[in-house]
Amino acid sequence: MRSTDSRGAACGLKRTAPVQPDKLRYPSDLTDEEWSHIEPLIPPAKRGGRDREVDVREVVNASCMC
Repeated sequence: MRSTDSRGAACGLKRTAPVQPDKLRYPSDLTDEEWSHIEPLIPPAKRGGRDREVDVREVVNASCMC
């Protein structure tokens, strides 16, 4: 089993700095102002189920990368 420190080393990838939530990672990522317009349109998680495991903003950012 590989350790978490070697992840990506087999592909020649270098580890990058951790993601900083206050900075945009890609030019297509939503700004806080843009997100404030979209967030009310996202339905809340359903009651009685598990908590959401994904950050909905990151899902929207990923769909905007086209």
